[in-house]
Amino acid sequence: MKLLSVVKALGSLCLVFASGYPVSEADSPEIIGPDHIQLKVNSGERLVLHCDAFTNCEEDEAMIYWLVNGTFPEETLSRERIVESHK
Repeated sequence: MKLLSVVKALGSLCLVFASGYPVSEADSPEIIGPDHIQLKVNSGERLVLHCDAFTNCEEDEAMIYWLVNGTFPEETLSRERIVESHK
């Protein structure tokens, strides 16, 4: 596999899978940002989180997604307030 693309995602924990399976430690993607960022916002204020990663595989073989406290955003109580984007 070669480094072909940088992929961006939104959420609280960035995970990468290739062809539906977790990538091995040797083939793991390199998360290039952000690194240990802490943000303070007021209740109800909009917050945008992002993740940049080299996937180490073809773009159509990688799936990057976010988890909120170990749960998919659409399965959380605040699902109406969470918007995912692939920009």
